[in-house]
Amino acid sequence: MTGERVPCPACHASTGGSDRRIRSCPNCHHYWLNHSKRDHRGVERTTFTHSYAGYCPDEVYVQSASRIAQAELVTRVRPPARVLDVGCGAGDFIAVMRGLGYDAEGIDISPASADICRSRQIPSRAADFVTFEFPGPFDVIIMWDLIAHLRDPAAFVSRAHSLLTSRGLLFIKTPAFGRLSVELSNFHPRIASALLGAPSHSQYFNRESLGLLLAQTGFEAEWLDGGAARSAPSGGGLSKRLARRARRLISHLSGDSNLYVMGRPTL
Repeated sequence: MTGERVPCPACHASTGGSDRRIRSCPNCHHYWLNHSKRDHRGVERTTFTHSYAGYCPDEVYVQSASRIAQAELVTRVRPPARVLDVGCGAGDFIAVMRGLGYDAEGIDISPASADICRSRQIPSRAADFVTFEFPGPFDVIIMWDLIAHLRDPAAFVSRAHSLLTSRGLLFIKTPAFGRLSVELSNFHPRIASALLGAPSHSQYFNRESLGLLLAQTGFEAEWLDGGAARSAPSGGGLSKRLARRARRLISHLSGDSNLYVMGRPTL
């Protein structure tokens, strides 16, 4: 509603109302999709099904998960520590962690995710991470490509803080978007889908906004080097190839990237 003031999902600063589909925060420069709780739940139900692209086999993702696990997690928390992958999808990160000797399991809002994990004999459940009662704390909580999909990312990060041991770690990977991609996306939903992954992606973080989210939920941030996290689309006709080339150019000019961060509880 125009004129309505709402808190920024990242830093909780009060922001003014707007007719724009994508809101912005003047404090941390965070952007987010302006849709209702009902609309958000509808997107979750229609997106995270057995055919969701993020649940399909992806060797680049498995390699990225393995690289992060061995370079950043094993060096900080040795197996057989207890690990939870939130928004675990098809369970690839769980499989990587279990292969390294960790006691790893997953949780996802999608029943399709639980079905896929069950078929692979990967321990996971379909439940709400914020309200589910876990039997004991975790040493590592993973949120890979999760918080961009959430209507209330602070609730998830706060819940992670409450579930971690005092020396535990929260690992987050999420896409980051610059102003150009967001401003162009306000022109039409199809542009927002192409550049931001909307409406499935509803939070558009940058390093400042993600850092403030972590600080306000009791974490000290340690930024990590990342890189490509999933396979790039390929194939298709000339129009699709030209569209992908245009998206890559806009993303480059906008400074879009991936953020990798390790959060350590400070409170």
